[in-house]
Amino acid sequence: VQFDAILEGDDDDDSWDAVWGYAVRVTPGGWTAEFRIPFSQLRFTGGQPSWGLNFQREIPRLGEESFWAPFTLSQSNSGIVQFFGRLEGVSSVRPRRLMQAVPYTLASGSRFEDDELPGTAAYGDEIDAGVDFKIGLSPGVILDATVNPDFGQVEADPAELNLGTFETFFEERRPFFLEGTQIFDNGFSRDGALVYTRRVGGSAPILAAAKLTGRTSSGLSFGTLAAATGTDLDPGQLYAVGRLKQELSGQNYVGATLTAFDGTPSPLCDGGCARSVVGAADWQYRVGPDEEYQLEGVLAGSLRDEAEATARGFATYIGFDQVKGYRRFGSGLRIYSPDFRNNDVGRFRQTDLVDVNGALIRQWNDNEPFGPLRRLNSFLFSSTGWAYSDGTYRGLEIGTSSSGQLNGFQEIGFNLTVNTLGDDMRETRGLGPIKNLTRASAGFSISTDTRRQFVGGLGLDGSADADGGYGFGPEVEIEWAASDRVQLRFGAEAEIARGLRAWAANEGFVRDADGRLFIGAEAGAPG
Repeated sequence: VQFDAILEGDDDDDSWDAVWGYAVRVTPGGWTAEFRIPFSQLRFTGGQPSWGLNFQREIPRLGEESFWAPFTLSQSNSGIVQFFGRLEGVSSVRPRRLMQAVPYTLASGSRFEDDELPGTAAYGDEIDAGVDFKIGLSPGVILDATVNPDFGQVEADPAELNLGTFETFFEERRPFFLEGTQIFDNGFSRDGALVYTRRVGGSAPILAAAKLTGRTSSGLSFGTLAAATGTDLDPGQLYAVGRLKQELSGQNYVGATLTAFDGTPSPLCDGGCARSVVGAADWQYRVGPDEEYQLEGVLAGSLRDEAEATARGFATYIGFDQVKGYRRFGSGLRIYSPDFRNNDVGRFRQTDLVDVNGALIRQWNDNEPFGPLRRLNSFLFSSTGWAYSDGTYRGLEIGTSSSGQLNGFQEIGFNLTVNTLGDDMRETRGLGPIKNLTRASAGFSISTDTRRQFVGGLGLDGSADADGGYGFGPEVEIEWAASDRVQLRFGAEAEIARGLRAWAANEGFVRDADGRLFIGAEAGAPG
């Protein structure tokens, strides 16, 4: 199996796609693998580079993972790259200057019935062309550019029916935007990111785009992106992004991001299109013995003009967490003003929010087996918030979850969440807050021995609210490792609910002359 990704912290980005090869062989001395990674795929200075390196081995029959450069489970949540070993002694390396061009052309012809002369054949033709190119300006700096790109070979997004109040965000798959993507990663915890490249080309084809990314020997990473979209070679939207990130000692860094959008070049604009600028600073700093604690945050401001209306807003996130140890904590503060506008170039779930959250994480028995358990992890969290604009209370959420493995390698899990009274600011889609009901939900899951060829799983989720409404849903799943290359999965689930309240409209029911009930035609603020 071949796989590559960008690993940062505890997350890997598998959209990164480098060019490399490998070969494997079983010999009398055991199993061996040889990898060939061209220097053109790595960013480094010449001479005698020093690379971080690690090897991981998974043994499914033992449920075991081992590393060449080891680290403890208590350190695994602090980012494992810092514990890599070093590859030294590679000398006289001269990285090759990267140059790559991928042109394309498309041509089509058609024969159809003439609309003006029925029964008469008409003909049409169309031709299109474009080019992508990549140039290594230096071993650590790469320029990507594209003119009239064609992304027809890119995997399509999965179909999704979204009935919620939050926008669906899809991962980036287009090759041009994947180069140096980790440089632009900068966001607000779970609420959004300053750069969301899927905005570019989302409403009109890309006419041209260029991106410059790189890293210096002093630990300064930088990236710039500029793009124009439109139709018939007429720019309608302009996008620009700039990003700097300076690595400090250890796991520490400071960064800055600037994004800009201009929709006024569009010939259909007629003075109603938007312009926006967003600037932000972010940081991460480890403190305490053995860098056990982490302080991170981001502070951003936005300015957006649209139809003679100007919105100025800000957003900030500050987190303080314990990242090492078998007993850890996490905490965060989010403050988003109502007029923060980041969605022209980035993505953001919600504004008008003040939120405080905390969590406790426990790896029981220092992750050593005890009783019927090989391991058990527990997580306790709470979150409460208010509307920034008028202080409307948005409720309190408290929950706990546990997951572990039995001595027979069966996986188990449990979760319980309670949401208390508060006002939902989003459910009515801009028509004002609506009161929430106190609701509790719980779930349980268990699977058979995960080392076997057949693995079965069973789950049950349920919820109940203060008005007597309830719901539950069983789920079953079976996995079959048919061969080393084929794995089949079957799943089925059901959901049963009765009396659960959901907002549908802000009008009461009306009865017509025949006695039938209808929802009122006008919608107003919740009563």
